[in-house]
Amino acid sequence: MLLAVKLFIAVLIFFSLGVASAKDVYLLVLKEAISKNCEAINLGDTEGLYQVGLDTREVSGRLPLSWSGCMDFGFLAPLRKKMIESGMAERVIVMQIEIAGSNLRDWEAGGRFHVKLKSALAVANSHNIKFDYALWQGRFIHANFDRSSYVGDVRRLIKSISLSTKIDKWIIGLSASCIGENGAKTLPVQWAPLLNRFPGPDIGEFENVYHSDRCNLNQAGQRKIVDRWFSAMKKADIESDKYQKESLLYYFK
Repeated sequence: MLLAVKLFIAVLIFFSLGVASAKDVYLLVLKEAISKNCEAINLGDTEGLYQVGLDTREVSGRLPLSWSGCMDFGFLAPLRKKMIESGMAERVIVMQIEIAGSNLRDWEAGGRFHVKLKSALAVANSHNIKFDYALWQGRFIHANFDRSSYVGDVRRLIKSISLSTKIDKWIIGLSASCIGENGAKTLPVQWAPLLNRFPGPDIGEFENVYHSDRCNLNQAGQRKIVDRWFSAMKKADIESDKYQKESLLYYFK
């Protein structure tokens, strides 16, 4: 009996080490804003950063692709660096899709941008890619808006993508109005661990010191949002593991 217990513990340790070891991490990044800057940067800044290619599994992170416009190096390069330095990943492979527009329903089935989104995700599916994280990155909106209706649109689009694409965890950072006081608290949105959905950074809560103007973040704000994304990903890992253990899903993987 004692030998059986020791063997069981050894097996658990083995699999725990395997899970904890560094690996290729796939990110699906959905941005509610068009990238402003596609300047080439030093290759050293992109070491370990790749993207899902049109015809091959992965290509250099420096090459703009048709569904992305260009890679957001100001966000992805420092996030990749944190992931690698922490041991979370050896390489980070990204598919970035810009879903900019005032009406997210344009990206749903029947919408004018749905074909673009569907074709990009089809490439990932053709490579049998499972994204470790899907990051929904909101933006500053230059007006007050119906947050309840907006959250409903985000939920529907996330559900639609989840039905056709393999995604382990959603990390969701919503858009915020930049009309009014920066740093104002907004009512929290409840995301469900059962559906692998977890909160990301709330840009509406960034104080004035992190803004270059009311609707844009300065360099300190950009660094802060990268830190927030990284923390949200780590917290989602912990919360997901905790939920699965509590629901017994962990033991039937």
